[in-house]
Amino acid sequence: MKYRLMVSLVGIPGLLLLIWLGGWPYFALITVVTLIGIHEYLKMLRAENLATRDIPLYLAAMAILILAAQGSGSLTSSWVPGFDSGVILLTVILVLTLQTWDVLKSPDRSWLGMGAHLVGFIWIAGFMSSFLIIRQLTNISGYQTNVDIGFRLTLALFVSVWVCDSAAYFFGKAFGKTKIAPQVSPNKTVLGTAAGLLAAILTMQLFALRAWLPGFNVADYLVLGVITGAFGQLGDLAESRLKRDMGVKDSSNFLPGHGGILDRFDSLLYVMPITAMYIRLVLQRG
Repeated sequence: MKYRLMVSLVGIPGLLLLIWLGGWPYFALITVVTLIGIHEYLKMLRAENLATRDIPLYLAAMAILILAAQGSGSLTSSWVPGFDSGVILLTVILVLTLQTWDVLKSPDRSWLGMGAHLVGFIWIAGFMSSFLIIRQLTNISGYQTNVDIGFRLTLALFVSVWVCDSAAYFFGKAFGKTKIAPQVSPNKTVLGTAAGLLAAILTMQLFALRAWLPGFNVADYLVLGVITGAFGQLGDLAESRLKRDMGVKDSSNFLPGHGGILDRFDSLLYVMPITAMYIRLVLQRG
């Protein structure tokens, strides 16, 4: 508990500072988080005796983050100029590299390992790239504003996910009885999940009362609350499923008292790309 509190007291203000700064400091944060997350993922694969291809995966991850960092500040015309085709190209290159490596080395379960690498590339590096895309936003649906919309949206998503996690934990522990997915995460309850969802929606409505996100209406805030409350918890369960399959309690002990990087960012790994898709597909009004 002592280490958990110390990490929180240092980590949360530091994280908020880097989100506020944006630019290269934020890019450095996302890069470090991504590379550590991939390291944790590869370590779990090796624990299951799957041959890993560390260098191709690290290089592909760096490439997609650099590509995402070249954002235009708007999702209304495209994700990022060339981003969609760039992701496809990187995926093809990664597949060809892994296949060539496997042909030369001929390890056991090579196709299974390649599939696991591709899942890790998309889930960790691909989804983490959306953190950069959202932070770089300067306008929504052509709505011009002087405020830093990328910072405000990123902060709102982080806060809503944190509130959701806290509400789900405390209400589930105090009042929850029925388990929602006992084979995946024995401690998560139906009541806790519902409380987390409601807390996320209410948090976003509080942001709405302050008109925190120019260009967003009440319905948009509601959708963001559902994204953070429902898909955030789904991301948590997905990572719990992975850990159970790999026979580990935490993805690592990188953050004392909190587990690993993947344990702390699992919810946001679903929230960020889905939010980016919502902005791109729904808020594109002009």
